[in-house]
Amino acid sequence: MYDFGRVKGGLESQRRTTSPVRHTVRRGATLLMATYRDIAADLREQIASGSLTAGQRLPSVATLRARYGTSHGTAQNAVRLLATEGWIVTEKGRETRVADSIPPPATPLPTLAQLAADMADLRSRVERLEQAGDQ
Repeated sequence: MYDFGRVKGGLESQRRTTSPVRHTVRRGATLLMATYRDIAADLREQIASGSLTAGQRLPSVATLRARYGTSHGTAQNAVRLLATEGWIVTEKGRETRVADSIPPPATPLPTLAQLAADMADLRSRVERLEQAGDQ
């Protein structure tokens, strides 16, 4: 068996010299690297709590990548998502900043049980209207 650790450029020299991943996400018993949605959620929380204030410069994509231990694309996608949602303002050639006003919270989608109850209510209303029209 060949020992790659003794060869210049082998596995030993390819060890990561950067700091370990600081932000991970626990899903059940599994520890995962942060996704762009996780990064965006964390930044949203920082903006909502006041840790990042209106007009304040957002950390660069390179800083986010290093902080969350993800790829450049993952960090960039998080920034794009926040810009689309209105949490941050991006301008080409300028720094990305926190928006002056926080977007209103998204209305939660109804549950399946709520939709079923609404359908039953509508059915009974239609039946009453049909019966009233028959008279």
